[in-house]
Amino acid sequence: MNETPLTILLIEDSQGDAMLLQAALAETRERPSVVRAAMLADGLRLLRRRAFDLVLLDLSLPDSYGMATVEKVLAAAASTPILVLTGLDDDQIGTEAVRKGAQDYLVKGKTGPDLLMKAIRYAIERKRSEQALRESEERHRTILDEMREGILYADAGDAVRHINASACLLLGTAREQVIGRPVVSLHPEPLRARVDAALRAFREGTGPDMITIRRSLQDRELVVRLSPVRGPAKQYWGTITSLTDITDQVRLQEELAESRRLEMLGRLAGGIAHEFNNLMATALGLASHLKRNCSPEDPEYPALTQIEQAAETAGTLAHQLLAYAGGGKIRPRLAEFSRVVSCAVESFRPSMPPNVELDYHVPGPLGEVECDTTQVAQVIVNLCRNAVEAMPQTGRLSIRAEHVRLDSPLEEANPPLAAGEYVCLVVEDTGCGMTPETLGHLFEPFFSTKPRGHGLGLASAWGIVRSHGGAISVATKPGTGSTFRVWFPCAPSLGTNGEEAAPAASGAVAGPGSTV
Repeated sequence: MNETPLTILLIEDSQGDAMLLQAALAETRERPSVVRAAMLADGLRLLRRRAFDLVLLDLSLPDSYGMATVEKVLAAAASTPILVLTGLDDDQIGTEAVRKGAQDYLVKGKTGPDLLMKAIRYAIERKRSEQALRESEERHRTILDEMREGILYADAGDAVRHINASACLLLGTAREQVIGRPVVSLHPEPLRARVDAALRAFREGTGPDMITIRRSLQDRELVVRLSPVRGPAKQYWGTITSLTDITDQVRLQEELAESRRLEMLGRLAGGIAHEFNNLMATALGLASHLKRNCSPEDPEYPALTQIEQAAETAGTLAHQLLAYAGGGKIRPRLAEFSRVVSCAVESFRPSMPPNVELDYHVPGPLGEVECDTTQVAQVIVNLCRNAVEAMPQTGRLSIRAEHVRLDSPLEEANPPLAAGEYVCLVVEDTGCGMTPETLGHLFEPFFSTKPRGHGLGLASAWGIVRSHGGAISVATKPGTGSTFRVWFPCAPSLGTNGEEAAPAASGAVAGPGSTV
């Protein structure tokens, strides 16, 4: 025992019984300190005021009787062990008190010093064991609840006895709706026969130690693993079910496969375009040579002109394929971005239909970019042409540009952009918009929703932007138009010593609302 004497609260209204108990305790070697309360209310006030090692509790008090007395003491001091005092041979009441939370009971009149002290020690140790077990269970429950993996435990009767927070979140249910239910009922009908067979094999000891099942749950993909829980003698205690969300992993694998497919397609397109361009250059050269050797009045002259035009068109398509595949030659130079945009828009303006209004707002200067101005102009023209074609009746084409600082990566861009300084060109139309399905194929070569479209305009634009270290992001909905944002990294400005200088105050960083 501890060197410090035990402190015991005796809640007993009978003066005689209290004196007998105090005398018996005084005869023990431990000689505990005893504080007496004749009423339950007085005892509860003492419990709230100070700590005791044990409560000796009579169940027949003037202000409380029976099991309600135990419940009130537990509510006031849940961590204090309780030793109940009952009448002669009243074992039923004592047993009921233990079920309610008391650690033990003694029958009045049968409490000699040795028996009394032994019961007190037992009650204190039992309370400590219960508290340690409760803390261990709470610790394990907390660990299970903090796990990102969903965990369920079903007993030997296959009824769910525990489910952690992650499993509730994945299954879209609450803990109280699951506890007690058969574990089979938590799975969809097509899987129940397989789960039931696995549980039967676990119970009989005839199956493997783990069963893995793949299942879909709304928009999530899960891997379900069932494992048996066995005791020291290999007896069946129940089943652990783990739920692992692999949605992001599956999505990443699909994106990787799509990226590889597009990469292979790009290489194929680049190879074909390179050879095709050489053939068209030969055809164009021969047609031009023949034209020079005949007069415009020659009957073959118009046919040679058509050959020239067809060869030039085919060469343009080949260049677009090369741009998509990244095989086109880039001739970068520093250029002020607002001038590049202005020149491209001016070259496109004559081909704009009269039913489309142009809203052009590109302030300058925006900053320099290192780019092939011819290819970037091609990107702008392709985007403008695509926007106009989306407005066959009437509409408005808006062209804006700004200097933007990305403070965090832009994941929705294609490809994703790192944080940094960019110039951003915005091409917006009020046309028909696009469905999510169309948006998913938007930059694929040869994909087009137009009857006569060859599907290379946006593909080549994306290839050019990507080769410049930039990206394209798109916002669109059917019936509300589309907004294309093209991002090009700004070229670092150099100071007099060749070191990177801070951006100029004028136009270097976009104003409010432009920092992303």
